[in-house]
Amino acid sequence: DTIVTPVLHQIGSLWEREDFTIIEVHIATQTIQRALHRLQAIIPIPAQKSGDALCMTIGQEEHEIALQMVGHILEKRGFRVLFAGEKTPSQELDYYLKHHPIDRLYISSTIIVDSVSAHWELERISHTGIKYGVKIFIGGQAIDRLNGDLPSNANRLYNFSDVYEN
Repeated sequence: DTIVTPVLHQIGSLWEREDFTIIEVHIATQTIQRALHRLQAIIPIPAQKSGDALCMTIGQEEHEIALQMVGHILEKRGFRVLFAGEKTPSQELDYYLKHHPIDRLYISSTIIVDSVSAHWELERISHTGIKYGVKIFIGGQAIDRLNGDLPSNANRLYNFSDVYEN
C-alpha cells in the first residue's frame, strides 16, 4: 500500500501523460513483478491451509500485478491460491466451480473499457458465487468507475490491508 501501489500509480500517470512509452511501462512493471516474485520466495507460508482462493480479472483486463500481490497476501494467510490472471472469461467460472470448489474469489480491475459489459460480468460472477457459496472480493481503481452498484455479495477491497484483514 505504501511502496508498490504509489509506484504503479506513477507509472500509469506517466503513460497517460505520454511521458512514458509502452516499452518503458513494460520494463518498469516487469521489474516490479520480478521483485515481488523474489519477495514471495522469502516469505514464510503456513503449512496448514485455511481454504482455496481463485484470483482473476474481468473483461479484457491486462493488469495483474495487484492481483499477484493479493495472491501473495492470501498465501501468507494460509490460502491455497489458484491464479487465473488476466482476461479470464467469466462465463467459464460456473463450469470451473462445478468441478473445482473454492472458498473465495478475488477480482481485480485497473482499467475497464466497457463499463456496461464489466457490470454484466460482475453480475454473472455474483450469481455464480451465490450458487456455489463462494465469497467474492473485488478491488482495483476501475471498480469505482462502474455504472451502478456492485453485486450485494461482493466485498469491496480498497487496499492491500483489506485483503489481509478480510
